[in-house]
Amino acid sequence: MADAPRHDRRGRDPVPVGRTQPVWIGRPPAYLTGLVGREQEAARLRALLLDGAARLVTLTGPGGVGKTRLALQVASHLDGGFDEVAFVEFAPVRDHDRVAARIAEALGVAEPAARPVADALIDAIGPRKLLLVLDNVEHLLAAGPVLVDLMVGCPRVTLLVTSRALLRVSGEQVFAVPPLTLPDATGSSRATELVGSEAVRLFVERSAAVSPAFVLTDENAAAVAQVCRGLDGLPLAIELAAARMTVLSPQALLARLGCRLALLTEGGQDVPERLRTIRAGIAWSHDLLSAPEQALFRRLAVFSGGFGLAAAESVCPGGPPALDTVTALVDQSLLQRITGEDVEPRFAMLETIREFAMERLVDSGEETEARRSHAAHFGGLAESAAAGLRGPDQQQWRDALEADLDNMRAALAWGTSDSAAEEDAEQGLRLAGSLWYFWFQRGLPGEGRQWLARALATVRTAGADRAQALLGAGTLAWRQGDFAAARVHLDESVALWRDTADRRGQAEALHVLGHVEFDQRDYAAAQVLFEESLATYRLAGDAPGGLPLMADLGLVAYHRGDHARAADVFEQSLAQFRRHGLKDRVAGALNVLGDLARLAGEYDRAAAHYAESLQLWRELRGTPGTASALHKLGQVKRSTGNLAAARAYFAESLALQQELGNAQGIGECLAGLGGTVAAAGRPERAARIFAASTALLEEIGVPLAPADQAAMKRDMAAARRRLGAAEWDAEWAAGRLLSRQQAVDVALAVDGNVAVPLAIAPEQGPALSRREREVTGLIARGLSNREISAALVITEKTVGSHVEHIMTKLGLRSRTRVAVWAIEHGIGGSRVE
Repeated sequence: MADAPRHDRRGRDPVPVGRTQPVWIGRPPAYLTGLVGREQEAARLRALLLDGAARLVTLTGPGGVGKTRLALQVASHLDGGFDEVAFVEFAPVRDHDRVAARIAEALGVAEPAARPVADALIDAIGPRKLLLVLDNVEHLLAAGPVLVDLMVGCPRVTLLVTSRALLRVSGEQVFAVPPLTLPDATGSSRATELVGSEAVRLFVERSAAVSPAFVLTDENAAAVAQVCRGLDGLPLAIELAAARMTVLSPQALLARLGCRLALLTEGGQDVPERLRTIRAGIAWSHDLLSAPEQALFRRLAVFSGGFGLAAAESVCPGGPPALDTVTALVDQSLLQRITGEDVEPRFAMLETIREFAMERLVDSGEETEARRSHAAHFGGLAESAAAGLRGPDQQQWRDALEADLDNMRAALAWGTSDSAAEEDAEQGLRLAGSLWYFWFQRGLPGEGRQWLARALATVRTAGADRAQALLGAGTLAWRQGDFAAARVHLDESVALWRDTADRRGQAEALHVLGHVEFDQRDYAAAQVLFEESLATYRLAGDAPGGLPLMADLGLVAYHRGDHARAADVFEQSLAQFRRHGLKDRVAGALNVLGDLARLAGEYDRAAAHYAESLQLWRELRGTPGTASALHKLGQVKRSTGNLAAARAYFAESLALQQELGNAQGIGECLAGLGGTVAAAGRPERAARIFAASTALLEEIGVPLAPADQAAMKRDMAAARRRLGAAEWDAEWAAGRLLSRQQAVDVALAVDGNVAVPLAIAPEQGPALSRREREVTGLIARGLSNREISAALVITEKTVGSHVEHIMTKLGLRSRTRVAVWAIEHGIGGSRVE
C-alpha cells in the first residue's frame, strides 16, 4: 500500500511520507565501526517510530547491550516521518532539574531569564516535527514529568529514549533491546555455521580489527562460541574481550574469562545480574592494566563530557607520561577518542565503564584528591580564559571553555555542594568568579547567576574572590534587566575591591554600575560612573581595560543628542578596538556608528556597519550581539521600504531575544515589527504593537535607542493619521493590555501585504554554488525536499545532499534558519500558491 500523504509544516502541498530524509540538528556521535546485527530490532523500531502512535519510546536493557547504537542507527536512516532529528547526551548531567536545559542547549535554545526553561523550549520547538534521541537518562528518572509536558506542549515531537530503567510515565512505549543472538550451545561448532550468530560475528569482526591475522576456524570456533555465551551476548563485553586478541588466543581468553565470570557471579545477591555480567568484561580488562594505568583509569572517572591529555595528567601527577597511559587505555577499549585526527585529541569513557572506574576510585580513598586536582585544573583554565576573553584571542578561549563546559559544571558542583570542605568551596567561588564573563558573552546569564549564587552562599569570607563573584553576579543581573539585584551585588563588589586596594576590580564594577544607570536613563549618573571608572583604570595602569569607557561616554553623548561628539568618539574607539583585536568591542562600536548613520539618512553606510557587526557576533557566537545587529539591519530594511527583509530580520532577532529572556530586546523588536506592519497598510494592528512595545519598555524603565525612537515616532505618526485619533486611542488602549506573548503573536501574524519578494538586494555571505543557491532559495519559499526535487528535476537524495552542504557552509542547524538567511542575502522568494 502506498504511503499516505502528509502536509508540510505550513499545511500546504501534500508530501508522501517515507520519502524525505530528516535534517540533523547538530552532529550525532560518529562511530568508526559499523553496527553488527540488529536488523530485526532496527526494522521494528523504525516501524514503531514512523507509525506515529507511540511518541515516547524507551529503549531499555542492561548496560552495554547497545541501546545507543541501535537508536542512532535507526534515527540516521529514517527516510520520512520527521523533518528534524537531534541527539542529546545526558551522561554528564547529574541533576534532573537540568534535563530541559540540556535539551535546550542541544537545540540551540538559550536559557530565558524570567520563566522556566521548559516553557521556552516548548515555545521554540512549537509545531516542528522533531525526533529527539535522549541518551542515558536512567539516573534522571524524576524528569519524566518534564518530558511528558514537552510532548503535550509540542504535539509533533517524538522522544526516543535510552535508559536502563523505565521512566514509568503516561504513554511510554517500552522497547526491550535484547543481547545479540548466540550460537546454540548444543549445536555444531563448525565455523561456517557459527557466523549466523550476531555475537560471534561481532567478536570475529572486532578481533580481526585488532589482530589482522585472526580468522574463525573449526579449531577455535568452539572457544569463540563459549566466550560469546559467557558474555551473554552483550556487545560492550564482547568488544572488550576481543580487544585482548592482540595477545591471547580464543582458548586462552576463554580460560581467563571463565575464572572472572565465576568470581563475579558469586557476588552480592542484591546486585542486579546485568551489572555483575557487564563488570565481568570491564573488571577483567581493568585487571590487565599496570598499576600506573589502573591509577589513571580510576581517576579519570571524575571527568564529565571528555578531557584532553593535559587534563588527564593533572589528576594523576607523578606517574608515566599521560600520552602513554591514555594510549594504553584507548588500546584496551577503556577509553574512546572523541575527536578527529586533525584536532587536539580528546577522550571519554563509556558511561558504564566510568561507573566502574568511579567505584574503584571511591574504594581507593582517592576521590577527594582526584576531584580537587580536577577542580584546580579547570579553575586554572577558567582564570586564564577570563583574561583571554578580553583580548585578540577571545574566540580560541571561548572554544576552550565550550569544550570543557561539562567539566566546569562538575567542578562547580563539587565546590558548591553542601558538604564541600572549606578549601573546595573557596576553589568553587574562584571558578565561578572566573567564568562570569564567558557566561555573559555566551548568552547563559541564567545558569551563570545560579552558580554564582550558590558559590557566594557557600563562602561568606570577604576578599578579592568574593568581590569578583559579586561583580559577575551583578553584571549578569544587569544583562537580564534585574537592576535592583545588580545594584546590590555591584555596590558590595565596589566596597570589597576598595578594601583590597584592587583598582582594576573597582574600575570594572563601577563600569557596570554605569551601565545600570544608563539603561534606566539617568545619563548624568552614568557619565559620572563611567568617568570614575576610566580614571580608576588609568590609576591601575590598565589602559586597554579602560578602552571601552571611551565608547560608553560616546554612548551617553549619543543618547543626549550630541551626535557629532558621539560619532567622533566612536570612530576613535573603533580604531583602538581594531588595533587591539577586540572583536566584541568592534562589533558594539559598529552598531552605534550604524545608528548615527541611520539618523543622518545614510542607510547604505548604516547597513554596512550593521552587517559587519553581525558577522563578528556570529563568529564569536555571541547571541545577544547577534540579536541586536539583526534588529538594526531590520530597521535599515524598514527605512528603505524592503518590508519582507525587515520582517525576517526582526523575527529572527525576536526569537533570539525571547530565548535570552531579554525584555528590552523584545520591546525593540516589537517596535520594529510595528513599523513594518504600519507600512504594510495595517495601522490598527500596528497601533496595538506599538502600545505593547511602549508598555513593556516602560515596565522595565529602558528607552529605545535614539535612532529607533526616531523611526518609531515617524511610524506611529503615519499610522495615527491613517486611523484617526479616536480609533488610534482605542487600539492603543487594547495594545497596552496585551501580554508579552500576545504582543509577539500579533506582531508575527502572517500578513498578506508583507510578502517576501522574489529578489532583494544581495548581501555578502558564504560562497554557495549555483545549484546550492537555487536550493536555498526554494527552501526559503517553503518547499520540501520532494518539491525541490521536482522543481529542479534532480533526485530527492541529491537535494538532501545539497541541503546538508548548505547547512554546513552556513553553520546553521535548521531549514528555518536557512530560510531566514536566504531572505537576508537576497536569494529568498515568495511561494506562489
